[in-house]
Amino acid sequence: MILDRSNTALVVDSTADLPETLAHDPNLTIVPLTVFFGEEAYLDWVELEPAEFYEKLMAAPALPKTSQPSPAIWGELYGKLRLGFVQE
Repeated sequence: MILDRSNTALVVDSTADLPETLAHDPNLTIVPLTVFFGEEAYLDWVELEPAEFYEKLMAAPALPKTSQPSPAIWGELYGKLRLGFVQE
């Protein structure tokens, strides 16, 4: 099997901070980390854009914390991607 765009997907988490031209590639999926500012939680790049992150960072009394996506989220994503690339 030759790997090409028709049978290959790239999956990264949101800490990859890819340029927008690459981030919108249809073969790329970005899984967001959760960013916590105190008790408030945001999905990175979904609910919290970089500019807003830095605004909150400057105003926060403590550094933010992050949490990786759960194994269930990864499993669900890979299952969906596999269905899109299965060849008979």
